[in-house]
Amino acid sequence: VSVIAGNSGAEAAGGIDLIGGSMDTGSKGASVSVGGSDVSGNGGAMNLVSGAAIGDGKGGVLSLTAGASLNAAGGSMSMRSGSSVNGVSGSVDIASGIGAQSSGSISLSTGSAALTGDVVLKSGDGSSDKSEVGSVVISTGVGNKGGDISLLSSQNGLLNIIGGIGAKLSTMDVTGDKSGSVTISSGHA
Repeated sequence: VSVIAGNSGAEAAGGIDLIGGSMDTGSKGASVSVGGSDVSGNGGAMNLVSGAAIGDGKGGVLSLTAGASLNAAGGSMSMRSGSSVNGVSGSVDIASGIGAQSSGSISLSTGSAALTGDVVLKSGDGSSDKSEVGSVVISTGVGNKGGDISLLSSQNGLLNIIGGIGAKLSTMDVTGDKSGSVTISSGHA
């Protein structure tokens, strides 16, 4: 089934809205489901792509937002790859687009509130006593000038580095005459 909005040569092209029904009173509104069918071979792909700009204009914005609430909790958003019963689960790749001058930034943050939420970067838990869990790697890209990595706590916060069997802080090996330095200092009072 193909649903296509009309094209336009000069003015704005037509749009497509998929909206579930609302309720004045009751438990919840109607849901909207968009998905592929289950098959014995490879499942169908789903692509959410905003419109491209051929000339000097900007590409279309793609926004995924959960529903808001007046008095209760707002809707949650879950993004995860597909599971596998006997094989390997799918990967999740979050990256900005390639640019000739500069690429876009990626920002992970919680919303502003009297008590804000946490940002957690964590690999999965092992499923047995002999499992090996994955690592968490924070790395800059390779280039003529290396990028920096900054770990900052708030003015009243603590910065804790804790290792299970130890902690290591070192510079990388270089081919020149001098390696990098490691500086640990307290702030000015």
